[in-house]
Amino acid sequence: MRSIETNFPDKEGYLRRMSHSLREKVRIAPFFSRPNGRFLDVGCADGPVTKALSHLFPKAKIVGIDLVESFIAEANKEPASTENPPTFEKIFLWELRERGEKFTD
Repeated sequence: MRSIETNFPDKEGYLRRMSHSLREKVRIAPFFSRPNGRFLDVGCADGPVTKALSHLFPKAKIVGIDLVESFIAEANKEPASTENPPTFEKIFLWELRERGEKFTD
């Protein structure tokens, strides 16, 4: 089985698209029901949306997950400049469930 890392076409283009128009991507934020809750960003790439949400919800616990190791490494290089930065992890969603992780929105 090939790793996701080597099987991912145009990683740089994907990361540019993820960070482009960040305002559009976080426009769902006003609909979050618990601004002090725990949020999960599945497929966070290198974390632009996850980091933006940590600024919008400074008291929330925000976790970003992705299956591409280099994306997670990039997300962890520069933490969000907030007192409560998000965490990033390379993990499958089912593994989080097995650990008993719970998220509000």
